[in-house]
Amino acid sequence: MDMSDGKDTQTVEGTAVDEVFQQSLSKVTVLLFSGLLLWEFGFVDTTVALTLLLASLAYPAYRVYKHTSFAEIGVKVHGLRTAIIQNWRPMAIYMVAMGLLVRVVEWLYPPFYQYGIETSPVDASVAPLVSFIQVVALGPPSEEILFRGILQRYTAFFAPSKAAIVYSSVVFALTHFAAGDPLSVALDLTFHFLHGCFYGLIFSRSQNALISFIPHSLWNLSAFIIP
Repeated sequence: MDMSDGKDTQTVEGTAVDEVFQQSLSKVTVLLFSGLLLWEFGFVDTTVALTLLLASLAYPAYRVYKHTSFAEIGVKVHGLRTAIIQNWRPMAIYMVAMGLLVRVVEWLYPPFYQYGIETSPVDASVAPLVSFIQVVALGPPSEEILFRGILQRYTAFFAPSKAAIVYSSVVFALTHFAAGDPLSVALDLTFHFLHGCFYGLIFSRSQNALISFIPHSLWNLSAFIIP
């Protein structure tokens, strides 16, 4: 009887240690990934930034290998159709509402419209198809995996879900910083933060970066079709 109790205690303790270990590695992953912000503001060079990126991806990559599933970085093919059906209404409402809000802000403050043109992700110096692939087909899914599938997901290992959404959204906004008119910059960062919060909410509901990728990609697509 005593031996049985001891075994149960060890199992419980083992589980607790494993959870603490996972939380600790998650914190390191989040810290390293957040350090990439320094590259955006010129505090570290590209080599250091690349090292931080590789280091921050090490633990998620290990978990993918260990569990043989890309669900560890928020990529799920199973249940994709159901998740889209469950989330298409909020995605449609968001796209329309945010599009109208941006237009109103541009009308009230014209410099913001000019700032948007100058900082547009669409590169006029490359072929339209290449730019489309970069901005719509490759950029959004990679950002969703990094910011939601890794940063938000791993922050949620040791923090409340809402805090994880807010934190990943702040990092997401700051990595899109572009110099310019102060008010335009502030407005742009605010919109990117709101985008991040919405994408984060969709990810939190679905735990699937392939779902949060949809509104992200559609929003980037608007840069091609709306002048």
